[in-house]
Amino acid sequence: MKMERAMVILAGLLVVYALGCRDSAKEKEDQLVAAYRNAPSGVTLFPILHDLVRPGDSVERVQQLLGPGHDDPSAFEPISRFAQKHPQEFADGMQATDRLVRYCVDKDSFTYLQFREGRLVNFHAEEYSHYEPSYSASASSPSS
Repeated sequence: MKMERAMVILAGLLVVYALGCRDSAKEKEDQLVAAYRNAPSGVTLFPILHDLVRPGDSVERVQQLLGPGHDDPSAFEPISRFAQKHPQEFADGMQATDRLVRYCVDKDSFTYLQFREGRLVNFHAEEYSHYEPSYSASASSPSS
């Protein structure tokens, strides 16, 4: 009888803990999404791509996190050529029916997400573990 009671109490504690974890994960997701929506940049995009997006996610899930992005059919040919040269990065290859959606990283740089039949393919979250801003060289530099 005492053992059953202890098991019920333990099960109750686990449920409370799991609900708390789920709430904090949802809170983190909401904070990351709000930061990106308020100020789209690599600084705000990379944590979402690294922590929240997974291969196989639906277009709807990704758009829920990042917004609609921009369909970019003109990117298909250059990315397809790149994929042929780097098959290790494009294990799922490229198909003519794939959809490429562009998301802004910085003023002059983008990342493309590839969807096939509504699901994210060729996505590697580890590529988004750390954001390094790109700097352009200026015409003049400060003198020492």
